Amino acid sequence: MFKIVRIILIIFITLFLSACQNDSVEVKYKVIIFIDKFPSKEIQDKVNNILDSGKIFELDYNMNKPSHIKEFPTIIVIDNKGEELRTNSFEEFFSFFENLTR
Repeated sequence: MFKIVRIILIIFITLFLSACQNDSVEVKYKVIIFIDKFPSKEIQDKVNNILDSGKIFELDYNMNKPSHIKEFPTIIVIDNKGEELRTNSFEEFFSFFENLTR
């Protein structure tokens, strides 16, 4: 009888722990956009739409000109594992986030 209770308890704990693990954790991104001038209103609206989608938890337009940035704009997308995208193209940036939803 004790063995049956132990087996049922082990199965219950295993199922409970499996249910608690969420493999579909949504990744959120930090985006840094190094610019020498602000982008057009249309580009800003597209960036804000991505921000409103909840995929980006932090957005920083940076007008500093660090020595390691040679071209503007330079867009860097970072997740919890590190740098995911570095580009000088807003279109590539938009494509990156469009492909996330597919």
